[in-house]
Amino acid sequence: MSLQSSLNRRVLVTELSTSRREAGRVLLARAYRWVRNPFSATLDVSSLPDEVQEEFLDQRNDSPARDLFQEKSVTQFWCAMHQSYSKVNMLALRVLLPFASTYLYEAGFSTLVHIKSKTRNRLDVKDEMRLVLTNTPPRIQRLAAQMQPQPSH
Repeated sequence: MSLQSSLNRRVLVTELSTSRREAGRVLLARAYRWVRNPFSATLDVSSLPDEVQEEFLDQRNDSPARDLFQEKSVTQFWCAMHQSYSKVNMLALRVLLPFASTYLYEAGFSTLVHIKSKTRNRLDVKDEMRLVLTNTPPRIQRLAAQMQPQPSH
């Protein structure tokens, strides 16, 4: 195989992978176009899941919701629609906030790396991980009050 044909093949593979990524972005943009503008006349409601189509149509025909959409940003609009249209809202927020959960994974992995370091190598880290990753603050005073002091012999 000549150097020129090898180079041509690499360029072609690079172009194909780039065009594949771009095509994926375009398809995602089309699939979630309803999130960016739920009041667009060209939206195909059948692309939404069946259980939210009726609620989406109700929202689409709601004049106060349309006014709110024009006044606020996309994220603020969907947050404001939580009470009125909860099914559609939850679906839209999953699209708008795709990276909210990866933070928790990365924080958990960093905690695991810290706990499982060479100086603190334990076989079972479940309790420590739960303590570090929970949002509930520990009530140390209450826990200490519930403990029975060591009885004397």
